[in-house]
Amino acid sequence: MSTLESNSPGGLIAPDGPSLSDKMISAAGEVVQKVSKSTLGEGASPTREGGGEAARSMDGDEPLADSSEEAREEGRKQERKEERRATVTNLVVRLTALVIVLGGIYFAAKFFGVIDYIHSGELQRYMVDAGWTGVAVFCLVYCVGVVAHIPGLVFVFAAVLAYGPVGGGTVSLLGGIPAVAITFLVVRAVGGTALAHVKNPYMRRVLSHLDERPIRSILLLRLVFIMAPGVNYGLAITKVKFRDYLIGSAIGLIIPIAVSSFIIDYIWN
Repeated sequence: MSTLESNSPGGLIAPDGPSLSDKMISAAGEVVQKVSKSTLGEGASPTREGGGEAARSMDGDEPLADSSEEAREEGRKQERKEERRATVTNLVVRLTALVIVLGGIYFAAKFFGVIDYIHSGELQRYMVDAGWTGVAVFCLVYCVGVVAHIPGLVFVFAAVLAYGPVGGGTVSLLGGIPAVAITFLVVRAVGGTALAHVKNPYMRRVLSHLDERPIRSILLLRLVFIMAPGVNYGLAITKVKFRDYLIGSAIGLIIPIAVSSFIIDYIWN
């Protein structure tokens, strides 16, 4: 080895340092490393800068999370808006149908002479002559008339003239309970619970008492308004249950019908 080193002109291998070939390999390696770094740097920067949401999502940045939450909130607002629109549409359709049905019943009763028959006094004369059949016919006409927007006191008046204050009052009560019950069922079937969707603060306070104490509330309404058509229709389109409506009406009608019967008999005679 020493012979080769001493005989080589200029020496391919320096006795105290790296050879020429080692220097060339080392230089080539540095060039390759620099080229690789610059290439990787240029390729990574677009991904981080131009990738936008993907880069931020991988790094766990907040902007993407905020954007997703805003999108979900916007979706929920849109759903609520569509629900309100559907509720209003359903309310308008039901109330329109209710007006058409009740108006149709009224005009049908008018067309077939039922209303004129009630007001003419023919009904009570028939009741006197027909016995129990007259009572059954009276109750049937009573139910149709109350649905057709005829005040219940008209029928109390007819019953008192036919049977006196005690008998007339009893027949009026027995006919009035099914009359207001049928009115409730007809109006609820067509109009649904339209008043349950009212947002007016005053109406909400009134309806809250009806929701919390339905029987007592209906009883008080009957004591004041008896069988007024507006009360019958209004109660039917609230959320009140038919059972509570029937119980409250049956109890609440006893006193006003009894008092009205004696007042009518006193005035008429």
